[in-house]
Order: sequence, then C-alpha cells, then structure tokens
Amino acid sequence: MQKKEIIKSISKRLLSSIFVVFIIISVIFVLIRLAPGDPSQKYITPELSSVLSENIRQNFHLDEPIYIQYVNFVWNLFNGDLGMSFHYKKPVIDVIFEVLPFTIKFSFIVFTCQFVISFILAFISMKNMGKRLDSIISKTTLFLYSIPLFVSGLLLLLLFSVLLEWLPFSGLESIDKSDLTGIEKYLDYLKHLLLPVIALSISYVPIYYKYLRETIDPLYDASFIVHLKGNGVSNNKLFLSHIFPNTINPILAIVGIDLGNLLGGALIIEVIFGLPGMGRLTIFAVFERDYPLIIGCCIFSSIFMLLANLIADIIRSTIDKRHSKIILT
Repeated sequence: MQKKEIIKSISKRLLSSIFVVFIIISVIFVLIRLAPGDPSQKYITPELSSVLSENIRQNFHLDEPIYIQYVNFVWNLFNGDLGMSFHYKKPVIDVIFEVLPFTIKFSFIVFTCQFVISFILAFISMKNMGKRLDSIISKTTLFLYSIPLFVSGLLLLLLFSVLLEWLPFSGLESIDKSDLTGIEKYLDYLKHLLLPVIALSISYVPIYYKYLRETIDPLYDASFIVHLKGNGVSNNKLFLSHIFPNTINPILAIVGIDLGNLLGGALIIEVIFGLPGMGRLTIFAVFERDYPLIIGCCIFSSIFMLLANLIADIIRSTIDKRHSKIILT
C-alpha cells in the first residue's frame, strides 16, 4: 500500500473505533441507569432527613430524566470531562490514572511471559516433533487451557501461599516494606507479582502455543524447508530464521485481542490477588454504583482493546503486504 492509502485506511479505522467506543459507553450508560438501585441510598441513614436525601439526588443529577442525564453526559464527554466519582469525590480521570500505571506494567509483564514461554514450548515441540515430549507438551497445554482462570488462581494461592507459605497472598508490598533495603523492596514486589503473572499466563500460553504449532506443522513440511534441511541447515537456525518469521502474522491476529484484554484489566486475577488495577477498580465501581467511574473504566477498557487491535493490524499490514488492504479496512 502507498503511504496515502495507509493513512486513509488508518483514519477510517480510527473513526470506526471512535464510533464503536461511543456505542459501547452509550449502551452501558443506559443499562446502569435502568438497573435497580440508587447510588444516593448509601448516604441515607435514620438521622438523614428526606430533604437532605433529595439534595443528594440533585447533586448527583439523579432526579433528572434519563435522556437529560445522557445529553449532559455526552456534552461533558466531548469536553473531556468524565465527571466526578460518587465514592472518591474527585474527578474520574484522576481515579483511573492512579491505577493505570500498574495495569500497563502488569499487562506487558504478563504479555511478555506468555509470548516467551509459548515460543520456547513451540521450539521444543518442533525439535521433538512426533516424539513423546511433543505429545506431553501438547496435552499439558490443552489441560491448562481447560482450567478456568479463577480456579487456577485460587489453586495457586492455596498451594504456594496457604500450604507452602512461599509467596504472599495479595497486594504489591509487604507490611514491613519500610524495613527493607532497595533490592529487598524490588524482590518483594516481584514476589507479590509472581503468582498473578503465573495464573494469568496459564490461560493464554496454550492459545499462543496452539497457534504456533498449527502454523509450524504445515511449514515444517513445506518444500523450501525440506530443501534447507537437505542442505544441512540446523534445526535451531531453521526455526529461528525461516519457520518462526512465517508464524508472526497469524500470532498478531490474537495479540491485539490479548493485549487489549490485559490493558483493560485482568479482572478476575486482580480481584483474587488484590491488585490495584483497572479490573479491580471496575468491580469496585459496580458494587458502589459509582456511575461516572463505571463509565470511565469502560471507556478506557474499550479504547485499550480497539487501540491494541489497530496497532496489531498495522504491524501485520507492514509485514504482509498481500493482506494490507484487507487488514486495515
């Protein structure tokens, strides 16, 4: 594709992504307003008069018709205002930015581990194709994929935190953090992250491994690979220089979705391990009926998902010129 065509295609994708995000948050806005319950109820006590209760509803603009609330929401959104959090009593954007750095770091750590482990397993399987080790790896990854995420997380907690007492239960730091030295604080941080990273990787490593294997199998019997093997090219060089580069394009098809999910917040793992990320914040906002915060979390999660997919598609179009028009359309 020429430069102008690429820019035009990316612009179209961005516009369609913005439209999708707007539709998503509009649906969520209506659904949470129609759901039973009232955020002002948690402020009501026997000592609180009905007049004060009504004042709270007016301050939250909950006394207005839903279409008026929606119009005000859209107007504020286009002005860059996500509103004030009912619970935290401060702008939603500030609340989200407090947990966003951790979510980004955690997501890229997990993503890197998933990809590296999958790559190593695929490499070992290729070197032992048709042998018992290859079969063991395939069956093990299939078994791990069948375990629900919340089950694997709880089992890891039970084994390593309760029974063996090797790793901490939750959070990102120990109670005695102030007594630790610089390197000890870093190691303590890694100890708290280890179980969540393992638990989340268990669910996605089998997916990457399956895509790599399904791509490697036909490539391994391709004529140019057979020719290279006949010329004495080693398995290591064969995999790294010829087979693996041809598996990148299919893998990128799921990388965007995976990374978007992680950036949006690995909800279950963050709740189980008490991690201060987007997933846990979203759950908290739902339980507290913090409407502005729910909308804000959904906006950021949607943007992350769509942006990750767009970046992955752009990379795919750069690598594979044959499908560039299809990918970016």
